[in-house]
Amino acid sequence: MPTSPLTAPEAGGAARHRAGIVMLLAAVIIWGWTFVATKVLLLYCNPGQLLGLRMLLGLLTMLALARIRAVPLRIAPGAWPALIGGALILPVHFYVQIVGLSHTSATNTGWILAVSPLLIILATGLLHSEPLGWRVWLGLAGASAGLLLLVSRGDPMGLSFGGHLGDWLVLSTACTWALYTLVTRRLPAGQHPLATSLCVMTPMGLVSIAYTGASLPFDALLEWPAEAWLALVFLGILGIGIAHWFWQEGVQRVGAARAGMLLYLEPLSTLALAVPYLHEQVGWYTWVGGGLILGAVLLAETKQ
Repeated sequence: MPTSPLTAPEAGGAARHRAGIVMLLAAVIIWGWTFVATKVLLLYCNPGQLLGLRMLLGLLTMLALARIRAVPLRIAPGAWPALIGGALILPVHFYVQIVGLSHTSATNTGWILAVSPLLIILATGLLHSEPLGWRVWLGLAGASAGLLLLVSRGDPMGLSFGGHLGDWLVLSTACTWALYTLVTRRLPAGQHPLATSLCVMTPMGLVSIAYTGASLPFDALLEWPAEAWLALVFLGILGIGIAHWFWQEGVQRVGAARAGMLLYLEPLSTLALAVPYLHEQVGWYTWVGGGLILGAVLLAETKQ
């Protein structure tokens, strides 16, 4: 019996699903490349100035998207405690991550931050006094081994805090991201994600923009080469505004579970650009350490 062609609703659903996958992949690639763009921009300004410039473009982009998509910028009842908590955590998260990147490679940063889902699972279980199970503990052990290999460049015995400060700072931001995720999970269902992002980022944006305006002369900006301006536009408009929009749309079309699996591609996205563009070195410890981290996170997530 010949198969019947797809009906219009079915065809529309398939197209919507494919578009969602494309948007999610684009978001993951953009986020992976933001570490490379940050390394480039750090050659021309300090971490505080970088944060201010990025927030300026990012907030303007999110406001434009909210206007175009007619997103109501209202705060749902009961959302303020979570929003205030998020607004206090994010400045620390972003600033420390930029400082960490100034002392380590973009490649290491991408792999290290891949442990964030595992830390979220661990923190959720401990916070709610839930049994974590052997998968989570084995995943934690595997991820720890992978991190040690990665940070020490294959020589765990030679590991020191001072010699690998950037890596430890980046790892701390995986913890702050887990904390931010737990705090903002308490938001009411009616709170729109774009309105949430604007609310928690605006205080940090205003402070960092004011600092940048006071410390970075306009004449210095005019002397920046095209590479620096491209990195800034990428970080602000694509890295904050467009990527978050793509991710939100993709999750709605594909589902959170399938969307989350695509995050495994983020460190590979970073590596694919950092090696040819920044000429970062990749050794056996990168592949083994990164593989241990991703495998550990996947093992832990099978519990969920």
